[in-house]
Amino acid sequence: MWVKKSDLLPYFGKKQNIFNMFPTSCHKGRCKRERHVYVDNGAPLLLVAHIDTIQTPRLDKVNRGAGFDDRLGVYTAHRLCNERPDLFDLLLADYEECGASTAQYFGPTHDYNLIIELDREGEDYVNYDLASEELTAVLESYGFKQGIGSFSDICFMDHVVANKINVGLGTYSGHSTKSGFDLCQYNRQMERLMEFVETWFDRSWPEPEVPSWKEYFYGGGHDDPYDDGPIKLSPEQESLDEETWPVLDDDVFEWTDEDEQIWREYKRKLKEKKHDEKAFR
Repeated sequence: MWVKKSDLLPYFGKKQNIFNMFPTSCHKGRCKRERHVYVDNGAPLLLVAHIDTIQTPRLDKVNRGAGFDDRLGVYTAHRLCNERPDLFDLLLADYEECGASTAQYFGPTHDYNLIIELDREGEDYVNYDLASEELTAVLESYGFKQGIGSFSDICFMDHVVANKINVGLGTYSGHSTKSGFDLCQYNRQMERLMEFVETWFDRSWPEPEVPSWKEYFYGGGHDDPYDDGPIKLSPEQESLDEETWPVLDDDVFEWTDEDEQIWREYKRKLKEKKHDEKAFR
């Protein structure tokens, strides 16, 4: 899958520029904390990526710059959706980096056989226990290696009943001012992915059990310390609909050193918990 700098460049500007690419598919919701893009081709598979970034997006070379998490995923998902509308629908979410992905406000028009997010570093994939053992075995037969992850947009999509995975795109240092991706890893992952979906696109996979981490945070009496609860709207915001909501200014989430420390500690504890659970099994 050839990637040119000129093709990537439009995806490394302001967030609003990307939303403007989809004038008929942008769902603003009641406020900008709910906005997302949904391209409905009536396809059996849904691709997911998120538009927001930690650093201001910048493209120095075709595979160097800042904001590759997740602008490379946005580019790839959009391209696949355009090239294979028979296979893919598209969901682009916002506010994933601050733990409030607008994927939670996504309303599908039909059922999906599989949801595939493209928001992962390296050359593996993760499923956050959102995929069945049968699907996991099939993915391994295509050369996919399963890694361990914390969360992404698909973790906010409980209301969409389907197996969900997050596939790596060969990116690295995604939150850094100097990030990029490995073209060889990227191409190998795309080859694996397309070979897999071409064969299994029409397969509906068994529904997985409720992930243990969801029971821990939401069903076991433990509060998620990083969940601020539902967004509270002012009366003025409540009165606005999609037609009257104003054009939104771009904003980049400001990631402080304290945020980074909290985020690393959160991932470390979640990783230890998953390791302990696997050892127990």
